[in-house]
This record gives sequence, structure tokens and C-alpha cells, in this order.
Amino acid sequence: MKKRLEDHSVAAPLAKNLPLSNNQKLAPQGIHALSRTTPVSHIFVDEAQAALSSQRSPQPSVSKKVQPSGSLPLSAMSQVGASDRWLPRHMEETIRLSRKTKMTDVQPPPKAALAPAVATAKKYTTGPIDEIAQLSCSLLRQFVADPAGYASFLLDKFTTLQKDSYLLYLEAIDAFHESPLWQVYQQVVSDSLSQKQSIESLVSSKNPAYDGMTYPDFLSLVSVTSYLQI
Repeated sequence: MKKRLEDHSVAAPLAKNLPLSNNQKLAPQGIHALSRTTPVSHIFVDEAQAALSSQRSPQPSVSKKVQPSGSLPLSAMSQVGASDRWLPRHMEETIRLSRKTKMTDVQPPPKAALAPAVATAKKYTTGPIDEIAQLSCSLLRQFVADPAGYASFLLDKFTTLQKDSYLLYLEAIDAFHESPLWQVYQQVVSDSLSQKQSIESLVSSKNPAYDGMTYPDFLSLVSVTSYLQI
């Protein structure tokens, strides 16, 4: 018994001085302890995988910015001048849009240019009511040569409008009250009463205010007003 212990104490330091193989250096002592029950080939495979995994270090993933096809980087765009005509057209457009452009304020045009002078259109056509509103002694003589026909000319206009529409007939009477012919008629009657003169003597005086009205003209207007009761 004592001899066996001595042999073991001598063999232990000798074993420490012996050179170790590569597999023995990589493998920990605990794994060799399992060699009694685990196959030796499996132990070495596990040791090799552990050594490889320890030597490999994970590399961080770097995301690359994808540059659109057919376009230059921004650094290259800033270095390209306007005189470089060798670039394709779509690349020149990309460089042109990337540069800053000078903005100018838009000034409105002057008001005189916006509102040109509009010529007033003259009215060349007149209706029956407009004709009655514009009647005068001089104009009435252009329509009818004989003063005896003044009454029939005026009454035809009123009766025609009355048949078409009674509202137009009333508008024609209002227009006749505003006509220059009616104003002269009212002026002659007023002067005859104020001056205590006859109508015939007044109109024969050739007063310019009467627009050349004669005594037959006055009698024709009297017949029209009595018929229309105005």
C-alpha cells in the first residue's frame, strides 16, 4: 500500500512536465473526465466547434444608403459645373433642381392695364315706348308731313300697345308724359293762363321755347289727350 502511494507521488510531477498535444491544450479538464463514458470522437468534435465559435466575433451590420440609379451623389453634384455638357439630360435636370434658385416677388400689373377704357355702346334700335318718350315737334314733323295727321299717328301707337298688353299701354302713357312734345304742350297752356293770352297768339309769337309748335299742332294734341283721357 505504501509502495503504491509513492509511485503515484512520483508519477504526478512527471506528468506535469510532459508536453501536451493540441487537443489536450484546447480541451478543459472537465471534458476529459467524461471520456470514461462519452466516445472520444464526440469530445473532439465538440471541442473544435467551441474553439471556432470563440474565435469568430459578430460583425455589426452596416446599412448602405442606396443611391438612385442614373443620379450622382450630392458631393459629386456640387462639384459639377453648368458647363459640363457631357452629362445625360436627366442627370443635368437632377443637378439643376438640387441647386438653390433665387426667388423674386411677383408684382401685380398696374390698375390702368387691368381696366382698359370701355367705349359706351350706342343704342341704334328703339321700341315703340322709346319712340313715344322721344317725341318732339320737330321729330313729329319728320314722321308726318301734314299736322292734321298728328293725332291719328299718335293714336295708332297707343291703340296698338293697348291691344298687345295693357301694361305696355300704361308704360306708353307714362313715356308720353315725359316726352319733349308733352312738355311744350304744358308750357303753352301754362303761359296762356298766366299771361291771359290766347293759345293762337302765343304759338304765333315764334317763341323758341315752344319748339316751333303751331296752332294746328296744338289742336292735334288736344284731340289726343281728350281721347286718351290723360
